[in-house]
Amino acid sequence: MTSLQIRVVSKQPPGGRCTLYAAYAEAISQHFDVSVEIEYHENPPREGVAYPALVVNDKALSPADGVILSPEDVCAGLARVNANPTTTQFLIKELERIQSYLIKKG
Repeated sequence: MTSLQIRVVSKQPPGGRCTLYAAYAEAISQHFDVSVEIEYHENPPREGVAYPALVVNDKALSPADGVILSPEDVCAGLARVNANPTTTQFLIKELERIQSYLIKKG
């Protein structure tokens, strides 16, 4: 497996998607035993990746629907960096749980 670097680019204070992506990153961190970096910005960054973003190995993941990252989008991004597919199968369930909880919480 390729070494994973996970970063979240978030506004400050974080909103819905920023909170979701940070929770996704924490789940990835626990499943793959990697650290997570969270960058908070009061204003959109002038250069680099804009918020909200979940970045894997310096590449921002793109939502398939063009709006919000789904658990499937995250796992597809991890698969592109050769993350263990067996571990990813377990991870998707946790990401789905997180997404469902945060949507209900509103």
